Amino acid sequence: MKAARLTAVGMVAAATLWIASGHLLPHDSAHGEAAVRANEAKAQPLFRVAVTPAKLEPHNPTLTLSGRTEADRKVTVAARTGGVLTELRVKRGQHVAADEIIAVLSDDARLAQVAQAKALVEQRKAELEAKRSLITTGALPKLDLVSLEAQHKAAEAALGTAQAELERGLVRAPWSGVITDVPVEVGGAAFSFQGKEVATLVALDPMLAVVEVSERRLAGIKVGETSQVKLVTGQTVEGRVRYVSMPEK
Repeated sequence: MKAARLTAVGMVAAATLWIASGHLLPHDSAHGEAAVRANEAKAQPLFRVAVTPAKLEPHNPTLTLSGRTEADRKVTVAARTGGVLTELRVKRGQHVAADEIIAVLSDDARLAQVAQAKALVEQRKAELEAKRSLITTGALPKLDLVSLEAQHKAAEAALGTAQAELERGLVRAPWSGVITDVPVEVGGAAFSFQGKEVATLVALDPMLAVVEVSERRLAGIKVGETSQVKLVTGQTVEGRVRYVSMPEK
């Protein structure tokens, strides 16, 4: 019995000492670790911070592409009638104005028709003036005056037709531009010359800048937007997007 009591007393004493050790002996805890880290943080040097005010500005994305320039208008100037090419007043690279004569096709038959028509007009006019007084005095019937006036007008119409046909021998520029090709030479003669190409004319104002754009960037290009084109000469010009071709489906 005495041994059992001693054992029980020893166990109670051991338990009491173990519980007391939690209050009397120092130990690590979460609060202690946090305090240590806070002290370490305070010990580190501080960084200098600068503040700059931000300013918002609109930004447009820029798309740089390579392409080529070409004329907006191009025409093949052809002869409107047959004959002999007697004059060629232009050469490749020459600037011409609107309605300027490029070449002259001569035809003796057309010149003769104009001369004959002029003579007939003078004849009908003289007849009309000579008989007008006689008709006025009653020496000739009034119906003759109507007939003479009709003949005079018909002669003037024939003269206008002959002069128009002669004018067809003058090859003119339809608008101002630059001659890029002259495939004929002076002296070429054939009545099949009608419809044959005399020169090629291109208009330099406006000029087109043609570029190719990938489909994934095509959605960002709109008709009417402003664009800048840098030419091979180094000059930079400004224009607007006029046409956007849609990809084939």
